[in-house]
Amino acid sequence: MIAPVYVKAAALAPQQLDAGTRLLFANYKGNYWHAQRSGEQNSRQDSAFLSLQGGFNLGLWQFRQQGNLAKVQGDSVHWHSLQRYLQRPLVGIGSELSVGELYSSGRLFPALAYNGIELASDERMLSDNQRGYAPVVQGVAQSNARVLISQNGREIYQTSVSAGTFVIDDLSPTSYNGDLEVTVEEADGSVKRFSLPFAALPQSLRMGHSSYNLALGRTRDSAANSLFADAIYQYGLRNNLSVGSGLRLAEGYGRLVVDTVYSNALGAFDLNLSHSRAHLPNDQQRSGWLAGLSYSRTFAKSNTRVAIAGYRYSTEGYRELPQVQAERAAARGRKPRQTQDLQQQRSRLEVNLNQSLGDYGEVFIAAVRKDWRGSATDDQQWQLGYRKTWGNGISLGLSLLRQYSGTVKDKSGREETVTSLSVSIPLGSSGKTRVHSGFQHSTSNGAQYDTELLGQFSEYSRYNLGSSHSEQQRRPVLNAKLQQDFAGVNWQLAGSRGQDYWQLSSDLQGAVTLHSGGLTFGPPLSDTFALVKAKGAKGAQIDGYPQSRIDRNGYALVPHLSPYRYNRIALKSKDNVVQEQQIAPYAGATVKLHFRKPHKPQQQNKKGNPT
Repeated sequence: MIAPVYVKAAALAPQQLDAGTRLLFANYKGNYWHAQRSGEQNSRQDSAFLSLQGGFNLGLWQFRQQGNLAKVQGDSVHWHSLQRYLQRPLVGIGSELSVGELYSSGRLFPALAYNGIELASDERMLSDNQRGYAPVVQGVAQSNARVLISQNGREIYQTSVSAGTFVIDDLSPTSYNGDLEVTVEEADGSVKRFSLPFAALPQSLRMGHSSYNLALGRTRDSAANSLFADAIYQYGLRNNLSVGSGLRLAEGYGRLVVDTVYSNALGAFDLNLSHSRAHLPNDQQRSGWLAGLSYSRTFAKSNTRVAIAGYRYSTEGYRELPQVQAERAAARGRKPRQTQDLQQQRSRLEVNLNQSLGDYGEVFIAAVRKDWRGSATDDQQWQLGYRKTWGNGISLGLSLLRQYSGTVKDKSGREETVTSLSVSIPLGSSGKTRVHSGFQHSTSNGAQYDTELLGQFSEYSRYNLGSSHSEQQRRPVLNAKLQQDFAGVNWQLAGSRGQDYWQLSSDLQGAVTLHSGGLTFGPPLSDTFALVKAKGAKGAQIDGYPQSRIDRNGYALVPHLSPYRYNRIALKSKDNVVQEQQIAPYAGATVKLHFRKPHKPQQQNKKGNPT
């Protein structure tokens, strides 16, 4: 195993840290989608999507970019740049400096996309690595489908999924705020859409520790961009009490927030109070208050976990900066990028509860309710579920989902109720092959049944074979998927066949680096990783990383390292000769390690002499 040696809050001195070497790197995730339809919908659809995330380092200065290429049939190739920026760790003050196309931190204030500069404390220098948060997206597909995810009007993700329940847990943290809009396009051309709330959660600080964030720049991707500045400071007064305050200033706008996090035997409470003042079109002045209370607690005796329970309420005059910008744009006859920016939310209630039943499984409840002022109506969603896994590997899941989505203009809405049942049964003692069966019924789509066989040819090769049938489809849909993990890339091929259509898709995911020794391919990389050089050791394994083997050019990638901690890197040859090195990188460093050519241990004769 590769195990970093953790140290206490003092961390490591700058002279103990490695800034790494110069090389270019990029994580890539590509998707190709083809659908052929006959009958009344006689058509053909082709689309391609390539997500790129990478950069290069010059000493401690690190350039990073994130964007994607998209090609839809009948349209030209489009490049969408999400972020381009420079960053530099400042260990002397426990901080990181960033310049370029950034997102504000999302702490105390809603996150903004802006061009500018940020100086913020970096907790990774003091404790375990805490990386950006992104939610898990779950849904149900009726066939092999294409899933597109957008945030704040920008497409950030695309992939292919098989029929049945799907889970996407590898989203990049492009922003801490802004609901995710998920589109599921089935092989027959039908489309389903749903929204996933996405926001950062409050955090407590250790006693005596502080955190700050300073940002200055000009907002982007808004209807009326403007200069703005953020100043945030948080401090741990006691073990159970943290306080914080923030100030956001922009042209004709100001907001002050005070935050207190208190924990006791009843749980952890976060009380947040804000006041805003804004200058609106026609010389209107608006000011108001926002109050929020959130709660979390795990009750050990009853095995009950309240993941987050929160309530917030705002007065009529309260405004967020994006709302002010949208109102100013509307007064100039310009359409806001996001129509919800013109809506004024009055309150929001959110609850997530998990109750363990011991040997009898687990029950969970999730609910959210939002309402707006004026002509907007309520949005409500709640889910009740049960799951259980037995010792023999059999698992059962039940859930009931009900949601109501209101409209802004006429207060009409759409109600949806979804019930689902899923069972997974292992075949054989190894558990490598399983059968999944599921049933789902919704008020809009009726009933759907699906069955799938999941297995593997080897440790790196997996397959799925299945079929699904729904009330909307007169014939069953057949699905197949093959996944293969190579040394330098993860590949997936999927296809489906239904009435009057067939569909085929392919996905590729991995990383590539360009350095003085050439090109090296490997699994997806984190922001801090290592390039291992071991000439003459082709096939040698990086201990703990099955996909990291020395290639024919004598190189391999270690996909992630813990910054500001010693990391043990072990190279194991085909002859079981093990070499080790330790490295402590800066955050964002691309470290290069040299290993000598392994030599097979000499055998000795009975007299103890080498043979």
